[in-house]
Amino acid sequence: MLIGKGEKSAMNTIYQMIQHMNHDYGERIAFQYCEEKKVCAVKYSDFVKDIKKCAGFLMKIFPDIEGKHIGICAGSCYQYMVHFMAILLVKGVVVPLNPSETTDVLQYEIDFSDIIGIFLDEDSMGLGLNMKHIRKMTFHEYQSFQKEYAVDDGASKDRIGLLVFTSGTTGKNKGVMLSQSNIFTAIETYTGQLKILERNMKGDVLRAFVIVPMYHVSGIFLVLPGIMKGITLNICEDPKYLYRELKLMKSDCISVVPTILKSFYRDLIRNKKERLGDIGSICCSGAIVESDMLNEFRKNGITIIQAYALTESCGNGTVNTYEDERKLKSVGTPGAGCEIKIENDEILLKGSAIMLGYYKNEKETNKVLQDGWLHTGDLGYLDEDGYLYLTGRKKNLIILSGGENVSPEELEGEILRCEKVYEVLVREENDKICASIYCESVNEEEIKEYISNINRTLPYYKRITKVKFAGEPLEKTATGKIKR
Repeated sequence: MLIGKGEKSAMNTIYQMIQHMNHDYGERIAFQYCEEKKVCAVKYSDFVKDIKKCAGFLMKIFPDIEGKHIGICAGSCYQYMVHFMAILLVKGVVVPLNPSETTDVLQYEIDFSDIIGIFLDEDSMGLGLNMKHIRKMTFHEYQSFQKEYAVDDGASKDRIGLLVFTSGTTGKNKGVMLSQSNIFTAIETYTGQLKILERNMKGDVLRAFVIVPMYHVSGIFLVLPGIMKGITLNICEDPKYLYRELKLMKSDCISVVPTILKSFYRDLIRNKKERLGDIGSICCSGAIVESDMLNEFRKNGITIIQAYALTESCGNGTVNTYEDERKLKSVGTPGAGCEIKIENDEILLKGSAIMLGYYKNEKETNKVLQDGWLHTGDLGYLDEDGYLYLTGRKKNLIILSGGENVSPEELEGEILRCEKVYEVLVREENDKICASIYCESVNEEEIKEYISNINRTLPYYKRITKVKFAGEPLEKTATGKIKR
C-alpha cells in the first residue's frame, strides 16, 4: 500500500507541500484526464515543474504580485491546479470564478474582487465580460517561459490566500476570505479520512475521480488532500462524460453532489452497478442522505462518507465514516481543529479553519462571526455521542400565517424516498406547501399518489397541497444544490 514514505511533520504552507510532493511522490501519477477518449497522465515531478514555471511567469508579469488578487475562470482540469498552486506559491490571492454563472454575476464578482489578472480557458475567453483594466491570460502562456520560480517559504500563513465566492441558494454571492492556515486545517481533516477510502482501493495507490468543480471549496478540498498524500486524481472535465470516463480512468473513490449520488442509487436498484466502475467509496455533502439510499450502497459493498461543511469553514466541519448503523442519518463528528455547539437549534462552528471574514463586507461578517463562532444558518442537533444531525436551513424555514414552522428539507426527504422522483423543491406559495418535481412524465400519476399517502401521515399544516412537474432538471448552484 503506497500512501506515503513514513510519518511527516505537519505541513502548513504551499511551499512545503510542493517540496514534499516532489521529494516523496515524484515518479507517481498525480493526474489523469481524457482527451478524445484517450487517457493522459502527469507525474508529480512534472506537476511540480509546471507549478514553478507558471510561478516564474507570474513573477515576470506581476513583479509585485504578493497580496494581489488573480482570478481563474475555467472548468476543472489539470491546468487549473497548476495555476491555483502557482498563485499561492508566489504569495498571491487565488480568486476562483464559476464560468457557468450568468454574465451579470461574473462581472460583479470580477469588479468586486479587485483582481489585476485573470486566467481563462478557451470556453471562458468569449464570455463578453468587461476586463479592460485586467491582464487576461490563457492557461498555456506560461509553457513558453523557461525559467522556474526560485521557491521560498516567506508567505504569511494567516493573511488571505484564497477568495471564494459563496454559491448560495438565495441572495448575492459573498467573497469568503481564507488563509493558508485555514486551508491546511481543512486538509488535515480530509487526509485523515483517506485510511477509510484505502480499505476499498483495488491497487497500491488510491485513485480518486474528480467531478466536483475546482472553483468551489468542495473540489479544492478533494484535490489538495489528495496531492498531499500522493494519490492519483482522475479529472472529469465535463460531467456529461461521467460514466464514460469512469470506465476509462479506473477509480476507487469519488466525491459527488447529491444529484449524482441519486443517479448512482438508481443504477444500483436497476442492477447496473457496473456503471460505477471500481468505485468502492463515495463522499457526499450538501444534503441529508436518506437511510434507504445509504443501505442500498452498503448492500452493494460501497462505503458512503457523509460530510457537512461550508465555504466559510474552508470546507472543514464534520465527517461521518459510516461505521455505525445507528448513525446512518448523521453527518458525523467534528474534523481537525473544529468545535460545534447548538444554539437555538442553529449549528455554530469554531476553529482554525473558520474564514477571516467576508471581503469588503464587515456588516455581514459581524452577523455570522460572533465571539469566534460561525453562525451557519443551518439547523440541527447533537446526540449523546457528539454526532451531528441536520434538520434544515434556518433561512429556508417556511413560516405559515398561523405561526407554524415547516422545514422544506424534511418534506423533500420524504418525497425523495420515492425512487421515481429525481429532484424535488418544496416551498411556500400563497400560504400553502408546494412541491416542484422533476421526473419522467410517465411516473407523474404514481408520484401524485405517493404524495397523497405521505400527506395522510402529516399534520394538516405540513401537507403538500400543490404539486408541479418540471420538464427538465431544476435550476442548481455551482455545487449541484437546487436553487430556492
